[in-house]
Formats: sequence, C-alpha cells, structure tokens
Amino acid sequence: VIVIVTGALSPSSTPAPAGPAPASWTFDLYFVDMGGFNSAQRPTLVSEPVTVPNTGDKPLDIVNALMGSVAEGKGANGFNYSSNGQYPIAEVNAVTVEPNVITVDLDRDVWDPYPNVDCQCPPGDIVMQQLVWTLDSALDRTLPVLLTINGDPARGIWLHKLDGPVSMEFGESGYPTNASGQTYGDLPTS
Repeated sequence: VIVIVTGALSPSSTPAPAGPAPASWTFDLYFVDMGGFNSAQRPTLVSEPVTVPNTGDKPLDIVNALMGSVAEGKGANGFNYSSNGQYPIAEVNAVTVEPNVITVDLDRDVWDPYPNVDCQCPPGDIVMQQLVWTLDSALDRTLPVLLTINGDPARGIWLHKLDGPVSMEFGESGYPTNASGQTYGDLPTS
C-alpha cells in the first residue's frame, strides 16, 4: 500500500483565528399579534428584525432584547408590559445553551401578570412560544426552552402552567402547537 500525502500535515497545526467578533447581532424577535387572530380567534406570532450590541453572550443578548422591546408593528410583547419598553416582566439572571435544552433564568416569578400588565396581555402559552421561537430562530437551533426562576423551574407564565421545557413546534395549519400537538387555534380559551 502506497500512501501519498500532499501538503504539510502537523499534529500541532491550529486553525487560523477567526476574525473579530461582530459589534452587533441582527435577528428576529417574535411578538404576539393580538390583531391577527387565526380561525379560532387565538393570537398568532409575528416577527420583527432587531439589531442589538454584541456583549459577547449572544443568548443573553437575545433574551434581554426581547425583555426590553416594544413591538414596532402590530404585535404585543408578553415579556414587556409597557408601551415604551421600560417594564420588562423580570430581569434575566442567565441564559444557558446546553446540547438538549436552553435554560432562561429570571429573577422573579412570572406566574401572575396582574395588576401590572395591560389588559391586552397575551395568553401565557403563546407568550412562552414567543420566547422559544425568538431563541431558536436567532440561535439557528431547535431546542426546547426551560424557564427557571432563580434556578428553580418556573411553575408557569401568565397563568399558564409549565411542566418542563417547551419546544417550538408547528401544527398542520402553520401555527405553533402545545405539548399535546394541538395548534393554538384549536386550544380552549379557558
């Protein structure tokens, strides 16, 4: 057997260093379209592009952008209940991306939105999908998202019970689905 090697091979070769990190990230934030109801009168998700400064922690930058944003178009932000973006529902302690899950840790319980939130508060199930879609699309992943409060699993968001990580899934209608596979248009409203 004759092996011909062309070029220089060295076990100590290192890849060329990557260029400088970008000064900013551009990605889509997902918002709840309270005026764009599907056939069962449930809100749908809409996306809007955003560019934010690069702090060196892209997952954290993504969630902080969502927490501090007001939808420019017709969407509502279940993570910021003010019309001027000054009142995020919580501060973000950390966002960790592991091989099988993204964990978003907040500093306070987000179970009950009232009395601080606008009467147009989106349903908690689709608010959680807002977070999942934003993270998964911005990170180009399809990982479930686990919401925690100071390190402990959150009981839920906006009166919607959570039983662990939530995945971004699509129903046949193109709407996001819940863990049972029902599209949001098919979910009961109570």
